[in-house]
Amino acid sequence: MKLLELVGLIAASSLFIPTTYSEFIDMVIWLMFQIMTLCLVAFLGGSLSSKLKAKERELERKRDLEKLYGALQKANVNKARLLVNVSHNLRTPLTSILGFSELLLTTDEDDLQRKEFAKIIHSESQHLTLVVSDILYLSQLEAGEVEWHMTETDILKMATESVNTKQGLALQKKLTLTVDSGATSSLVYGDFDRLKDVISRLIDNAIKFTIEGDIKVGITNDADNTRLSVYDTGIGIPPDIKDRVFEPLEEIYKTEHKDVPQRTGLGLAICKSVIQHHGGKIWFESEPGTGSTFYFTLPQVRTR
Repeated sequence: MKLLELVGLIAASSLFIPTTYSEFIDMVIWLMFQIMTLCLVAFLGGSLSSKLKAKERELERKRDLEKLYGALQKANVNKARLLVNVSHNLRTPLTSILGFSELLLTTDEDDLQRKEFAKIIHSESQHLTLVVSDILYLSQLEAGEVEWHMTETDILKMATESVNTKQGLALQKKLTLTVDSGATSSLVYGDFDRLKDVISRLIDNAIKFTIEGDIKVGITNDADNTRLSVYDTGIGIPPDIKDRVFEPLEEIYKTEHKDVPQRTGLGLAICKSVIQHHGGKIWFESEPGTGSTFYFTLPQVRTR
């Protein structure tokens, strides 16, 4: 019974004037009963409401804990996978270095053979240095320990310099490497050297995984963004591993092509981290056997 209903009942009862003591007692008892009923309903209603709200909060906390637990489990799995991949990426060149060093020390090979051993040791040492450098760089990016030099800079200039630097590698594989800009403005706000490194890494990947054909670097404007793309006619990326392409030290593509050289497995993870720091997005499109196109966008600087 609501308060207004009780007031109405009291008002109505006031119209009834008891004529006997018994009627008076009955009316008082009836009014007390109605008041007690209202108080009980109010108490129980409030108690139930409080219990329901408490239960909802408990369920919400439980859901949050389940989400947190799931995220921690995923983090542990990723950490374990990362440690395995780091170990593999470090052990592989170290094994070669140790093996061929031992051959140099324990065998009486001719100078030509010893020179070949030395070349292998040098090559594996370079690869090991790249792996360690990229691990440190990615760790610094994720820890927020990288020093950024943000200025208005020209992404077309970055792309042109990167393409010119990589022409030698492309020519070794008889690949055509070009840059083309259809952008009305190529000015972005960012760290020139780190963004140029991203472009160079994307071109490196295109060269590594392209056996024959073309690699094209393009720049266009997309709404309020400047978009850069690196297109290749390479071996492509299988659909079942597309979700893991930007994960660090992930074995993205096990190819039987002998022309595909070693890689650190960290390049795309580094690219993603740098582009996200600049407020941009990075993604790709690919078909196995047809090729891949990697894109990233950055907010463009409006010319006055």
